[in-house]
Amino acid sequence: MSSDNLYEIQGEFYNPRFRDSVIEGDFMLQFNAEALKVGRAGIFILVIVWSGFMWFDLRLDDPAKSSALFFRLFIITPVFIAILAFTYTKYAASIYQLLAVISIFVIQASIVYVVAFYDFELVSQSLGFHIPIQDGDGKFIFILVWLLIIFMASAVMRLNVIPAVFTGIVYIFFNSLSIVIYKPSALFTIIAVPFLITALPVVWAGSLYVQLYARENYRSTKLLNISMQQSESLLLNILPLPIANRLKENPGTIADGFDSVSVLFVDIAGFTQLSEHYRPKVLVEMLNNIFCEFDSISKKHNVEKIKTIGDAYMLAAGIPEPQPDHCSAVAECALDMVEAVTHFSDPGGRPLQIRVGIHTGPAIAGVIGAHKFAYDVWGDTVNTASRMESHGSAGKIQATQEIYQTLKEKFVFEPHGEIEVKGKGTLRTWWLTGRQNASV
Repeated sequence: MSSDNLYEIQGEFYNPRFRDSVIEGDFMLQFNAEALKVGRAGIFILVIVWSGFMWFDLRLDDPAKSSALFFRLFIITPVFIAILAFTYTKYAASIYQLLAVISIFVIQASIVYVVAFYDFELVSQSLGFHIPIQDGDGKFIFILVWLLIIFMASAVMRLNVIPAVFTGIVYIFFNSLSIVIYKPSALFTIIAVPFLITALPVVWAGSLYVQLYARENYRSTKLLNISMQQSESLLLNILPLPIANRLKENPGTIADGFDSVSVLFVDIAGFTQLSEHYRPKVLVEMLNNIFCEFDSISKKHNVEKIKTIGDAYMLAAGIPEPQPDHCSAVAECALDMVEAVTHFSDPGGRPLQIRVGIHTGPAIAGVIGAHKFAYDVWGDTVNTASRMESHGSAGKIQATQEIYQTLKEKFVFEPHGEIEVKGKGTLRTWWLTGRQNASV
């Protein structure tokens, strides 16, 4: 399944969710973690405001004052403090929606209940006002206003669609309950009707918009991350990690000199003749299988694949970062490659053989080109390694005197004698045949 389909949003117009349940779960944890910050602040403010209304309780006559204070301070306030404390636990994000709904339900139910202790005419007189309003109307208006404030405030708590609609139903229920209990005049009841009618559509549309925005943002971020990872992976298939990092930090020419590196060239003996007898697709598949095996060998010995040229494969050790045992690493690769090719055959079923050449010495490495750029290695060491391969024999690894002197205590060599090398003159070379300790 493609990334776009994986992050497809379903139910956009009623209850948005991601098609994949794992992605949906990850989104909700992230969504709730962000919402938790707002919700925690909201509950904290709720505790302060709820406790602050104790000022009105103190102006009531006994026993209403005692009952209101007890209910406010010793029943509801501890509940909110407990909910607030729970928001700091590791489980809070996973059940945030439930915590938010409980908080809204408790405060709405509490307002409807505590208003029963109030005589609004006496309260207004104690404040120095005289409001000519029936007690039932005063209680209803107080409930309607505060429930509306809480209802609107719940919209910023980032509730999911279903919990948000539930809070809307609760809002309608408690307002309707207050009408039944406190029996306001017909005028105030009629005024309240539009608020009750529009409650569900408003909360549904608001929560739907918040959810869609959050999900689209989450989707875009994830797809961007996937795209960046794919680009990063592609870049690392072209360049070594240290070089890729340097280019990202400081784009420009990269050219490094190395005092000592080891280079290996390998090609398939008789490949030109094979190309004359078999279809291109068959030969390319054969090459791909072999070179994939060479890639595994390169990775195993921590050497850098440089490039392939036709049926030739080039790698180097000691770049892009110095490597103390680079010469041994290249020798190990050479022996493993010769062994690996014995498990392959040409399209006609005949065994394949390779020629391998290795050399060690100074070199220059860097990135060339602005289009289809590549990490490459230059210098006499590279040329000599290439000559060792081209002047070698099928099934053998030809090494220079420098390789022999460096590795003669670890590996087995057979003298090949002196050969004429174009541009180099006469060179003494050796066949690398194995390891001194066969168990290594």
